[in-house]
Amino acid sequence: MIITWGLGASLALLAACTSAIAATTGVGGVLLLSALYMLLPDPRLVIPMHACVSLVSNATRLIAYWRFIDVGIWARYMIGAMPGVAVSTFILYRLFSDYDAISPYFMIIIGIVVWWSTYSGSKRSEVDRSPTVNFYAVGAFSAPVSMLFGANGAVLAPYFLKTDIGRQRIVATSTACQFSLHLIKIPAIYTIIYGLLSGENSSVEYDSVVLSVFSMVTASILGTLLGGKLLENMNETKFNIIYRTAMYLISSKIFIFDGLLKTPFFH
Repeated sequence: MIITWGLGASLALLAACTSAIAATTGVGGVLLLSALYMLLPDPRLVIPMHACVSLVSNATRLIAYWRFIDVGIWARYMIGAMPGVAVSTFILYRLFSDYDAISPYFMIIIGIVVWWSTYSGSKRSEVDRSPTVNFYAVGAFSAPVSMLFGANGAVLAPYFLKTDIGRQRIVATSTACQFSLHLIKIPAIYTIIYGLLSGENSSVEYDSVVLSVFSMVTASILGTLLGGKLLENMNETKFNIIYRTAMYLISSKIFIFDGLLKTPFFH
């Protein structure tokens, strides 16, 4: 059995907590991704399980907040994202054998970009803020990050600080962008899971993974509903403080733990 009962329960609790964070701030998937890397016995399970849980968590938020989605921002983001998905798929195919060696350096860059984007966005006054952020470029940049490293939400989120669309539209629109990319990933996810778990004596392993994913999905729905209630009772000032704090913590985590500490200088 790949995943024990104790580990499965821990994963379900983790999914509930990160989904609550995501429902409140629009991000949280990167925290789940990082924790999965530490907990799962086989790292090849991380991206498929993370994507499955994130897909359902995002879908739950979409159902709750669909009326707040800024369709214009979503459309511009997806137009920019589609070429990025194609390019990143090619890169992943060509560089797969060197992925572990290259990944830390990309994560260092991503951490810096997320931190600076959050900082620059928070320094803008309310008068300066505008919903005219170039989301074509944001999509072109964040889509490859999502495909290659799974940190799309962290990269996408700071740019919403530069808009004036309000907390519920931020969460709803960010969720719509992330959900759309997760849908694009489905064929790759199926291929990874099938390739990993096909073979001799795989039925028991498959059952343990499916059961864990199901429990995580259920927990993520409950966490999303809880986070949604918190968001509804939160004013814009508190939301911006929590949003910026979450992004600073996540960007620091990406830079230090996913990037710097995994380079040869620290091994």
